[in-house]
Amino acid sequence: MATPVAAADDGLVDLEAVVDEYNDNVAQAPGIVQSMASEEVIELRVGEGETPPASDGGEGHWMEVDADGVISDFETGTHDDPTLRVLIQNQGEYLTL
Repeated sequence: MATPVAAADDGLVDLEAVVDEYNDNVAQAPGIVQSMASEEVIELRVGEGETPPASDGGEGHWMEVDADGVISDFETGTHDDPTLRVLIQNQGEYLTL
């Protein structure tokens, strides 16, 4: 499934825009999505072009999700101890999960 996301001027993911969009709409997500993400430290690894994402490679981002499923903290870079890692492939304007 391809999902459009915001891109920064340098072509990388605009994490702040993605977090804002997610938090603005989290109440509309199915309960299972909210419960799966709640109280997790999620690390996203984004593959670029021909380079697939991997647990030790790709553009990294992490976010902490509170009990209500809202992202409460986030950074670009990797996290020392994520509880959930998501690998996604950048397809230009879309990310493929």
